[in-house]
Amino acid sequence: MGPALRGLVETVKVVAPTTTCGEVERSFRNRWTSTSIVVTSPQPGGDPGLVSRSRFLATMAGHRGYGRLQWDSRPIGDLASWKLAALPASATLPQAVALLGTDQDGDHDLVVVDEQRAPLGIIRPLRLMQALADLAVQQAATDGLTGGASRSHFVGLLAARLLDIGTSVGAVVVAYLDLDRLKAVNDALGHSWGDALLRSVVRRIGSRLRATDLLGRLGGDEFAVVRCLPAYDVADAERLALELGEDLCAAVAAEDPRLPSAAHSTASVGLAVALTADTSSDAVLHAADQAMYVAKEAGGNQACLAGAEAPRPRAWAEGRHLEVVYQPIVDLRGGGIVAVEALLRHRNADGGLDGPATALDDAARAGMTLDLDRWVLERSCRDMVAWRDELGDAAPTAVHVNLAADSLAHPDLVQSVLTTIDASGLPRGCVRLELSERAGVPDLTRALGSLHEIAAAGVRIALDDLGASLDTLRVLDRLPIETIKLDRSLVVGAGAREPVDTEVLSLVVRLSQRFGLEIVGEGVELPLDEMTLRCAGVALAQGFRYSHPLPADEVVPIMLSTTATPRSMPGGAPEVPRPHEEAVPLPK
Repeated sequence: MGPALRGLVETVKVVAPTTTCGEVERSFRNRWTSTSIVVTSPQPGGDPGLVSRSRFLATMAGHRGYGRLQWDSRPIGDLASWKLAALPASATLPQAVALLGTDQDGDHDLVVVDEQRAPLGIIRPLRLMQALADLAVQQAATDGLTGGASRSHFVGLLAARLLDIGTSVGAVVVAYLDLDRLKAVNDALGHSWGDALLRSVVRRIGSRLRATDLLGRLGGDEFAVVRCLPAYDVADAERLALELGEDLCAAVAAEDPRLPSAAHSTASVGLAVALTADTSSDAVLHAADQAMYVAKEAGGNQACLAGAEAPRPRAWAEGRHLEVVYQPIVDLRGGGIVAVEALLRHRNADGGLDGPATALDDAARAGMTLDLDRWVLERSCRDMVAWRDELGDAAPTAVHVNLAADSLAHPDLVQSVLTTIDASGLPRGCVRLELSERAGVPDLTRALGSLHEIAAAGVRIALDDLGASLDTLRVLDRLPIETIKLDRSLVVGAGAREPVDTEVLSLVVRLSQRFGLEIVGEGVELPLDEMTLRCAGVALAQGFRYSHPLPADEVVPIMLSTTATPRSMPGGAPEVPRPHEEAVPLPK
């Protein structure tokens, strides 16, 4: 019998179909306690039938007690249910539930049969549903691939262990593991071997753990271990935490003969120690996660305790092959370039440039978002100084630099921005910090004090991506901004005469005029996009129609050109209309 049904099957009385109903009734009343009996099939190899105790006794009583006279000498096979599907002993719980039907009198027991269709017993519906509910709870608590605790279950257990500090527990150690080579394994051998590696890691880590330790998979190639320590001082707890981390590194690095050599990996391990019961699970996990990133940036295959010195921002960024490129912002009234936007890019292994998403995510998880923003700002200011030295009045008047939402909440935001700009020698008024509307009203509202302090110091501020959502319109008058940048979706929608986008664009233009703000239309790719902005009264534009993002040394030739029309600018995109649209001639 399969493990799924073991413990659910009850032994039951099996009778021949020729047994009289009178014999069955007497046995039900005097000896049998089961809810049903099974009737063997009159045909060789056929499925057995089922007789429900309650239904049978009701039939025997009959109307005014005459049922017994009618059925006493008749065979039990006449009252058996023969059309109910029998359940193979090898079935799973979901398969058993799928077979669970109802006859005309309500729920019935399931008959379990062996490979020869001989009856083995019955399963009651209530027990089956209880088992299914228990399975659902178990699956929610367990990672389906590796068998470790799921993230939600692990966090719940960690929270309970933290509450025990000071009573039955002296300290709680959290180890946060990230595999160093899972992506390489997936790319080289396929995801099936990557999955095999994950399962192997759980087995090897599990072999090093104590019975009271917890092991969970937090997602992807990330795992965590919790160990409770008796009463120790801080130094002892940290020493034992590092010993755990080194043991886990050794476990992951150990060879598994079931895996090919290319399917192995090492791990970066971050460790955090909680010493008080008021420590939250989020806080200790975050601390361990940050320590893990320190270990990974130091080369991986090592453990690091929370609080260890993190790598410097410049080394962190340069070590990840990051670059800054620039996209011009064009004055539609005269065709010249008035500013550039600095854009973060990643140089991949093939030499191409990828977007910033991965670098931004890694920086956020490592707690280095502001450091990364400072690195981009420093590069941008340095390049602006070089352009001003070489081009004089022909240089861009401003450089736009994006500020991530996480940076807005950093207590060192104001000092970091001002010191970085001042160290470059660039006048503060030449920098425009772009705040994404996607940061959300709560983040922007909490940062109002810092933003006003930065603006008061002479740095200009722009609101980016307006139109992706319109939440910030409610606080537009409270933000110290001088520029609004329209999201491409709004420009395209208004160009296609979408009623809502057209009205929103008109509203934004009116608000900008009221508050004295300049507007830049982003994502301009086609003549229709530019015509839309011109007709709406928007004077500045940015997009592939004028130039792709360029390295710093390629900005100078563009600035020296006399105009910035699509035909004269290097890197300009070809004028290809959208499907079902005609290109609109540019006004002269």
